[in-house]
Amino acid sequence: MARSDSIMIGLLAVAQLMLWQYLQDQGVEAVAEIFGVTGGTTALLAIYFLTSVGKYQKEFNDSYSKLEKTRLDRDDQGRIERVDDRTVVNRAGWWSVPIILMIIGSMNVLGSLITS
Repeated sequence: MARSDSIMIGLLAVAQLMLWQYLQDQGVEAVAEIFGVTGGTTALLAIYFLTSVGKYQKEFNDSYSKLEKTRLDRDDQGRIERVDDRTVVNRAGWWSVPIILMIIGSMNVLGSLITS
């Protein structure tokens, strides 16, 4: 859970930093600085979640059941069991698309910081 949250927080940080750059180009300096500071701190928060909180993910996985991603089915003996029928491609897509968007946005932010 912490790792997926850090990806979403990272996307928000990149969006804030892109707004910061856009508003600086438009000449709205006061509002741009607010987005710059909050975007930078949000990026630090995402890195913190990815590194520090992610270490304890195994403890949460044992106590937290993601029932919304499972369905109930009966086995051969008639007992009800939870079945996770998501494919590897489906799970990889939910991870790779936000990561690719975050990389592209980060490259945009860093590229415009270097050129200015």
